[in-house]
Amino acid sequence: MVRQEADGSQLWEVDSRRVWVPSGGAQWLNAAPFSRYRVLDTTGEVLVRPGDVVVDCGAYNGDSAQEALELGAKLVVSIEPSPRNLVCLRRNLEKEIAEGRILVVEKGVWDREDVLVLEQPSDNPAHDHIADGQAASPKQESVTVTLTTIDQLVEELKLDRVDFIKMDIEGAEQRALLGAKKTLAKFRPRLAVAAYHLPTDADEIPRIVRSIWPGYQLECGRCLVDGWRIRPHLYYFH
Repeated sequence: MVRQEADGSQLWEVDSRRVWVPSGGAQWLNAAPFSRYRVLDTTGEVLVRPGDVVVDCGAYNGDSAQEALELGAKLVVSIEPSPRNLVCLRRNLEKEIAEGRILVVEKGVWDREDVLVLEQPSDNPAHDHIADGQAASPKQESVTVTLTTIDQLVEELKLDRVDFIKMDIEGAEQRALLGAKKTLAKFRPRLAVAAYHLPTDADEIPRIVRSIWPGYQLECGRCLVDGWRIRPHLYYFH
């Protein structure tokens, strides 16, 4: 660690590069790199392509947005509701934001516009999540955040295309997909969607996506061991 700010954010040096993370986020710096974007094993398809417009739902500290730019994305819309994560995202991607290659949206994505509670576990900033109208757990800090829909953002930002959407939003994936019906039907973007946060995700996420456009092809990404079961961690749609 190089230094720590009064707000708890920390600057770490990792493999000769410097990265800002929220307090408690250093645990992920030592994890093996995990790409949601690069190549599907069975098809060889690269998910983010040169010139793409990418919508990054759950931008965290900007790591996935940075990877999308490295793969040639023209524009990344980084959506993140957590104030502590946004501080680090803006520090890590200050140059790219100034250049207009990244647009930061300080909101969460949902199936409607709303204002709800965001729970913030002290030991894991990557798990900040919407409490879905319920009171936050007394063991976690909380903050009120604004929610919107992907369809609303696409309209407000006047995006004339969306090529790829990544969603890793701690249990809000189903609702966010319902709030992206117009975008999926119109642009048919490639998708990478986390499918392990809710017990119903494995079945409901494909059902929702294909109800919007039946032509989507499903590719299962890496899986998780859950007791005696193996369940999907990530779904790709293309």
